[in-house]
Amino acid sequence: MAEERTSGESDTGDAAACYDVDLMAEPALVAEGWVVRFLSEGRRADEAMQVYADLGFDVLARPVAPDMVSPLCAQCLVSSCPRHIVIYTRRHTMDREVQSDERDG
Repeated sequence: MAEERTSGESDTGDAAACYDVDLMAEPALVAEGWVVRFLSEGRRADEAMQVYADLGFDVLARPVAPDMVSPLCAQCLVSSCPRHIVIYTRRHTMDREVQSDERDG
């Protein structure tokens, strides 16, 4: 299975580049229907997760692991972005069950 990536990677090496980083989704999560949305922290992450939930998505937040980013980003991940999380979403569980039933029925 191909690894899923998000937006284009910046090679500037500064903290602002953390928001334009390529993120490799965890293959097990992709297999379960999860999609990487973006990298965030603190209040912004809480707000984004609430918006996705209000839109009817299942929402999952995971810590950023060094193997999810490029070597350039991994260098500063621990020191500059210790509270950053990766936000994943997928269609709400009930929506997926209805679609499956419609396909099977």
